[in-house]
Formats: sequence, structure tokens, C-alpha cells
Amino acid sequence: MGLTDLAGLAVSTTSFDALAAYERGVDLFLRWRSGSMEALEAAETADARFALAACTRAYIAWRMGRVDLASAAAEHAVALADAAHHERERLHVQAVDAMQSGDSPRAYQILERISAEHPTDRIAVRIVGLNCITQGDYRRGIDIARRSLAASPDEPQYLTMLGFFLEQSGYNDEGLETSRSSLAKDPTNLYTYHAVGHAYQARGDYRNA
Repeated sequence: MGLTDLAGLAVSTTSFDALAAYERGVDLFLRWRSGSMEALEAAETADARFALAACTRAYIAWRMGRVDLASAAAEHAVALADAAHHERERLHVQAVDAMQSGDSPRAYQILERISAEHPTDRIAVRIVGLNCITQGDYRRGIDIARRSLAASPDEPQYLTMLGFFLEQSGYNDEGLETSRSSLAKDPTNLYTYHAVGHAYQARGDYRNA
């Protein structure tokens, strides 16, 4: 029986426990909460051949600066390539393999493709969005966020991304309004609090920031 994630994307696991733990790990990472790595490890414990969980653990470990954990997770994901039955998952394996090999441009190229073909792939969209920040390419960040919002209008992550990139591009009022609407949907999202505070700070409103 094939399973799908919360966004309706097919995943190569038949374990409901693995999928639930994976979703929890992604959610915690996206909301700047602790416990994401532990949740993803639980997903892999429930299904030792769940390649997407290993890929996601590699992405998060890289963001944490834990090269040791990232390398181990990437190697594990590549070893599970044959267990990734869907093209999207195989692309994730290729992306972490490229990162592991030091080929960041290719890794981000693959992640860009995933986010374009599957705009509700939350982890791909987030990693690509973070790269837009690194490069200072806020216009592209706006485009990515809007594309994902067109596919999933109520997803707080995409609203927050859009709000942040708008604010960074000089559209402070629109950016703040968008980020605040995201916070109203998920008042416990620390990532969104950051975007809202950023917008207030940019306008000199340190009391609300």
C-alpha cells in the first residue's frame, strides 16, 4: 500500500509510524523547534529503508553545522537509493549525494527542480529558500514562495517565506501583513515570530519587535 505525506506527495514507506515520525521531524525543523533529528531517527527506526528520512536528516544536520551527522546520514541515504521508488525521492538522494561530494551548486540545482516540480515539498522549498537568503536573491525567494502558496494557500511556511522576502525586498508593509497572517495560523511557530520581528525591526518599531 502506497502512503502519502500531509501534502499528498508519495513516499516510499509502508510504515504509518515511520511516516508520522518523519512528518513530526520536518514540522519541528520548519517551526524552529527542537527534536527534529530525534524524530527523524525514530522514522528510520520504524523503517530502516526510508531513504527520504535519511535525506532530511542530512539536510538538517548540514544546517546545524554537524558535518559528521550530515555525512553519515547522506551516506545512509545513498545506500538506500534503490528503496526510493518515486522520482522526487530519488532526486533528494541525488541532492544529498552531491552535497556529500562537495558539489553544492548541483545539490541546489536538484533541490530547485524538486521545489519547481513539487511546490508542496516543504523541506526542498525551505532549503532552496535558505539558499536564496545566502545569495541575497530575494526576488527568487518571493517567486518560490508564491509558487508554493498557489499550490497550498494555507501553509504557514510559505506565507512566512513570502513575508520575509517581501520585507527584505523593501515591501515592509506587505511583508509584515503576510507574516502576521501566517502567525495567526500558527501562533507557536518560532520561524514566523522571527519574520514578524524582522519586519518590525526594519521599520524601527523595536517595541513590537
